[in-house]
Amino acid sequence: MAPPPLVVRNNPAAYRAQVATILLFAALFAIVPLVLGDPEASAPRGPALVTILLVGWAFVAIRQSRSQEPQIIVDATGLYVRGWHLGVVPWDDIVLVAQGNALRQPLATRVFRSRLGGYLTVRFRRYPPFQSSSLAPLSWFQWLAHQLDNSDPVISAARLDTSLADIMTAIDAQIGYRKQAAG
Repeated sequence: MAPPPLVVRNNPAAYRAQVATILLFAALFAIVPLVLGDPEASAPRGPALVTILLVGWAFVAIRQSRSQEPQIIVDATGLYVRGWHLGVVPWDDIVLVAQGNALRQPLATRVFRSRLGGYLTVRFRRYPPFQSSSLAPLSWFQWLAHQLDNSDPVISAARLDTSLADIMTAIDAQIGYRKQAAG
């Protein structure tokens, strides 16, 4: 019997913490020019622009915290990671799944990917085609980012409701079941 599928979603508490941090910085950018600036001078445009951008980012984070869309699905058909824009990757196309620090990678990759709670690196036999989940023009930026990324895709532990250990256990169970079924 096949192992049960694992569905991983966003962790709303982690997004609430992110929103609080973003809004704190937005408030600082809004207040500091008023405290340090000349009251007779016009308001500086730079901090105001940064404040607007931070508030916009906070709205995006609030929207993501309310999203119930699966971020990761591990089942008998393969591995789906929403952020990869690759659809469901069949198990036959996956060569390796490993803890990020178990592989030799450039220093910058290790530093930036490990700062958010660890990650799993996945290597493919055949790289699946890009599948955007957005409409143009956002899909163009997703496609460009996909083309420029020359590293192995990762599953980051940041802001998920399931630990990497549980995700790795589910992946191992699916791969083990496929090997056992193959004979």
